[in-house]
Amino acid sequence: MSDKVLTTEITEDAENRNAINCLTDAVIGAAIEVHRALGPGLLESAYELCLCRELAFRGARFERQKPIPLNYKDVKLDCGYTWTPRVCV
Repeated sequence: MSDKVLTTEITEDAENRNAINCLTDAVIGAAIEVHRALGPGLLESAYELCLCRELAFRGARFERQKPIPLNYKDVKLDCGYTWTPRVCV
């Protein structure tokens, strides 16, 4: 029988995993809702705009097309983008 001690670090890790799972569920749920409403075959920009609206309807805060540096073969390029949702649950 082992005695496990619940440390602050373990608790923080569990809380972080919980927050990530909650965020993931919210984003995937919003994406599924958009796909159900629109169906396949549209341009990415249409889905992106509708996903932003869906996240906003759900009370999410997010940044759209946030620029980030991109390194390609040891060359720094300023054209890298990522979409970073920030969901408030």
